[in-house]
Amino acid sequence: MLQQGDGIVRGHDGAITVHSEPGEGTTFHLYFPAASSGGAEASPAPPVALRGSGQRILYVDDEERLVYLASRGLEKCGYSFTGFTDPTEALKAFYEQPAGFDLVVTDLAMPGMSGLDLARKILRLRPEIPVLLTSGYLRPHDEEAARRVGVCEFVAKPAVIDTLNRAIHAALHRRSTAS
Repeated sequence: MLQQGDGIVRGHDGAITVHSEPGEGTTFHLYFPAASSGGAEASPAPPVALRGSGQRILYVDDEERLVYLASRGLEKCGYSFTGFTDPTEALKAFYEQPAGFDLVVTDLAMPGMSGLDLARKILRLRPEIPVLLTSGYLRPHDEEAARRVGVCEFVAKPAVIDTLNRAIHAALHRRSTAS
């Protein structure tokens, strides 16, 4: 067994020493040359987990499973979540309590009312609320129109919760530093 490890260590221009005492145990020392400056880059540190602090998210998507998945993921990220599959119902809830939400996430393409129309109506009532737009296919003219309405972030679908969380965190952070 030592010979196999010894071959790997020697193949890297290293060495192994072994010291063993009966009743005391065995100590192995592995020696490798220092890496040259042309070696592989160190892996970047893992990203810091961003957490909400109870901010109230209004999430609107006509796909029920996406609303369900977003609710589970965003609540685990520390947000309070209200989800709708019907943009008309979401707008009604927003009109009933316009101060009840800190951020809106809406899909672009929904039956009955587009996410762009929903964003426009919400931003008329509360121009300062961050609105994120999600879409599986965002054409340049859709993005331009959304920016003119006041949409602050775009998230490509299907979005993993980490991506959505980062976009929400960025939008909320920009809003808090602008205030």
